[in-house]
Order: sequence, then C-alpha cells, then structure tokens
Amino acid sequence: MEERIVLLTKFLQSLRNEVLEYYDKTHLYLKDLVSYKNIDLKEETLEQTEESIKTTLLLMLKSVKTGLNTIGVPIDKLSKIQNIYLKEVETKRTELHNYGAFLELYLKSYINKILFEILIDFVLDTDAKKIETLKLFKLIPQNFIDGLHEFKETFVNSRTKSFFSFPAIEENLNFSDLSINIKSYNLNPNTQNNNNMNTEEEKNKEGKKTGEEPNILTQLQEAKKDIIETLKIPKKKLLTSSLEQLKTTLNQSETPKSMEHVNLPPSSMPQTNLINSNLIKKDITFESAKKNFLDYFGNLPTVHSEFLNKFRINITNLLNSRIVNPDFLDLEIMFYYVSILKMAAIEFPFAPIEIIDFLRNYVNEMTFSTSRYSVSDSISIFYGLSIITELDLIHRTNIINLNSTEEFLKRNIINVMPNKLRTNYHTFLSLKLLAKSEIISSRKGNLINQLLNLDVLNMKNISPTLDIYSHLSILSILDKNVNLSRFKTPYIDEIKKRLTSKGSIGDQITDSARTLLILDLLDLKDQESVLCSRLLQYVMNTTDFFTLDNLEKDFNWRIDKIAYKIELRMLFWALLACTQYSPNNIVNF
Repeated sequence: MEERIVLLTKFLQSLRNEVLEYYDKTHLYLKDLVSYKNIDLKEETLEQTEESIKTTLLLMLKSVKTGLNTIGVPIDKLSKIQNIYLKEVETKRTELHNYGAFLELYLKSYINKILFEILIDFVLDTDAKKIETLKLFKLIPQNFIDGLHEFKETFVNSRTKSFFSFPAIEENLNFSDLSINIKSYNLNPNTQNNNNMNTEEEKNKEGKKTGEEPNILTQLQEAKKDIIETLKIPKKKLLTSSLEQLKTTLNQSETPKSMEHVNLPPSSMPQTNLINSNLIKKDITFESAKKNFLDYFGNLPTVHSEFLNKFRINITNLLNSRIVNPDFLDLEIMFYYVSILKMAAIEFPFAPIEIIDFLRNYVNEMTFSTSRYSVSDSISIFYGLSIITELDLIHRTNIINLNSTEEFLKRNIINVMPNKLRTNYHTFLSLKLLAKSEIISSRKGNLINQLLNLDVLNMKNISPTLDIYSHLSILSILDKNVNLSRFKTPYIDEIKKRLTSKGSIGDQITDSARTLLILDLLDLKDQESVLCSRLLQYVMNTTDFFTLDNLEKDFNWRIDKIAYKIELRMLFWALLACTQYSPNNIVNF
C-alpha cells in the first residue's frame, strides 16, 4: 500500500491538472450527446412523476452509454454501473432537484472512475486504443499523452504494475476529486514529527532487514508532506499558480505589457455582424506569389472530372449519412462533409438556416468551440470559419463575433511555440481565412527562423507525415516565397521509408494524400513524378467510400461515429490532394 500511495502521489503531482481537464472535456462531450436528445438539464424534477423521471433518466443514460462505447468502453461494463447508479438515485431522489444534478452524480461518482481506468490501462500497456480514440475526439491532448509516456517510462515496471491494478487502487484514490486516501497514516503535520521521532529506532531496525524498505518509507514521508502542503493551498490559488507557471514557460521572449493576455469581455459585447466587406479581402495582402492549396481553404476547388470518375463514392449514402445518424455530426465532421461536397461538385443538401442552427451548438461567447460549453480553440475556429466561408454565410450570420475570434487567435501567436505544429497550423490558417496578414506578418520574421531551424524529425512522438505536412504548411502560410529546399532530401527520404509495394505511405490513404500535398509544397512534382503517380493511383483506386458492404462488422461508418469520421477524413484528404494534380501527372511506370 505504501508504494501505491507514493506512485499515485507522483502521478498526480505531474498530471493532476491534465486529468481534471480530461474529465471536464469528456463530461462536456457526454453532456452534448444528452442535449441532442432534447433533455433540458436545468429542468426541475421535484414535481415530476417517478415514471417521467425514469424515462428521461434512461434516455440520458443511453446517450452517455453510446458516447463511452464509441470511445471503446464495453456495453456490459456500462450497463452494470448504470444499474448501480439507478439504485443510488432511488435513495437520493429528494436531494437531486434537476436533471443536471442527476447527470453530475453519474459523471463524478461513476464515469470518472472509468475515465481514470482508461489512463491506467494506457500506462500499463493494457489498452492504448481508447487513448487514441480520445485523442481523435479532441478529448485528450498530445502533451497529456506525452506526460503519460514519461510517467510510464520513469515509474512503471514489472514490479510496480500491480500497485495500479483495479480494484485495489480504489482503496487509496477518490476518482471524483483525485484526492488520496491514506487510511492508517496521520496527515496532521503537528503530530507527524513526534511520530517520526518515536518510530526512528523501529525504522532503523527494519532497515537492516532490507535495503529497499527505508527508501520506500522515505518516499512515503515525502509524499505525505507534498499532500499536506497541497491540501493547505486553496484550489483557486493552486490553479492560478499552475497557470502562472505555464505563462512563464511560454514567455521565453520578452512581450510588451500591451500584448499580454487580457480577458475578453463576456458575451454581453455587441453582437455585430460577423464580418463586413472591409474585413475580408482574401489574399490581397499576402505575399505575391503563385497560389497553393492553402490559399483555397474556404473556397475549395473542384477535383478534375477525370479524377472524380476514378473515385468509387456512393453519393446517395454519403448524402443520406447526415440523416441516418444525425447524432454523429460535430464541427469537424461537418467541415469534412461540406468540403467533400464542394470538391466533388455535389450540390449541398442543407438550407442555410439549418447550417446556422447547427453551428450555434459549437459557439461559446461568440467564438467557435467544440461545444457551447467549451472554451474556444484554434482547431474549432478553423473548422467553423471554413464552413461559413465555404457556404458564403459569412455575411449572413451574427452567431460569432469576428473581433473576439481575432483576439483569441492573436493571443495564440503572441507566445507561439514553434514545435506545437498542429495548433499553429490551424491558428495561422484561421487568420488566413480572415485575411489578417498584418497579424501574421508581425510574427513572421522571428518565427520563420525558428521554424526553419526546428528539427521536426527528432521531435518526441512524431507522426512523420502529419508533422512534416504541418511544418511546411505553416512556413508557406507565413511566407509563400520561403525557401524550402533544405527540407527536400530529409523529408522525402523519411517519407519513403514508409512507402509500400502498393505505392502507398504505410497503407494509409490519409498519409498518402498528405504526401502528395508535401510534394506540391516542396515543388517536387516533376522530380518525383513516378512517386506522385503511384500515390494518386492509390488514393483514387483503393477504397469504396460509403459502401454498404461489410456493414455486419461492428466498426463501420453506418453505426460507429469514429468509423464515420475516419471515412470522411480519408475522402477529404484524398480529394484535397487531387485538387493539386491533373491527369498529366499520371505516368506509366
């Protein structure tokens, strides 16, 4: 038990804030699913009949079950805790005044345990798939996964694995608030010293038996001290301290006070039109040079008809997918859906009012976010801006405030970290959609030098194709005339390591399509004509998109949200890559 407490303390010292953020994001995701069932979490329940409450609760629990099962949690496990929860609810009926309270009890007392168990499974190498799914759903960031990796490498081995096992770990950890329970140990700092003095002789005797035990007890004492000190700090002050540490880390270079983070006014700011004609003049102030595919986000071109004819896409199933599974739709999926229809020259089936109503679910304080309850993020802003510009709704809605959006993006680039490639990619693309070249130019000089010197191939936990694509794209957004020749040999050599006999990159359509875009950015289409041709053939001819075959499998686009998102994502990248090529790029080999 002592070692378990030590390890849990070390874990929470490093990653407590990240775990709580992961809890919050997943709770918001599940609350969104509940809201899609038209359940008002603020609705009072004290005057409702038992039958009415039970019906609503079962619908609410079904939504949560669906969401967690999509992540990978087994149905039978969810059904079991659901039954236990319903029994507890019967005893606490008068204490819960609305459906929000019912849901909070379920999330904090039952679901948090499942969420923590997913982390432990990952740390123990029992199950990594759920973490990948959480990452796909933007519920867990890469830096948290990196932290889990680091903890695993430092503290987990064949001997310590047993200390994290369930249900033993439940004795010492409250999954709701992440407090550690040390049952038989006195946490009073005033009495601890006396206790230590009285037992010093005993510890010395025990130390003669084994060289390991004194070290464990020392670690335990240190862990206790850390817990005591942490418990003394008010939660608000603890959070402020963490944020200050983060701010200090990010501020590597001096920043004028006028540019430091300031809180935006709440949603009471005037709800002006989203944008006016003077605020968006696409690309007129960016560097004068030939256009690349990055210039077309928000107004994507159509794939060459000869290429489109090679794709095997069931258009009827694609169009109907939004009706068959409306619960699957989120901001990212809608971005793929809209973009695919545009590039495939398919008439859009939504009325403008439907899109605007849909997007309202992904706006918080007048900026795009993953849900109406979440804080804004660059990726959501990019998806949202792309949709409304692609559908020419930017002048016809006031659901977001352009100034708030711009200020958020500005804050992201004030203390930009060059190695945060994916965040930076979406931040600068969003500014490009707003044609805010002067903001980009203000950070261009120093950032370009940092990015040119960034050793992407030796970064930790690299995804080669995605990170290379993001790196080159950011540089091209900052300066279309930037010289990328230094990256041609190392990047193409790295990518070719994953080239298969089928002419694909790692047997993946998405990575193969991104490679085509990388070749375009590096101006290697002619030099690597055979590679381009093989990749084009692969992305166009390999897959039947939105087919009704193999629907008997559990993981298919018709019944599983992740499978649906993957199907759309593959098709999006395949089509995007093909917009930059023509039949002339197909060569005999």
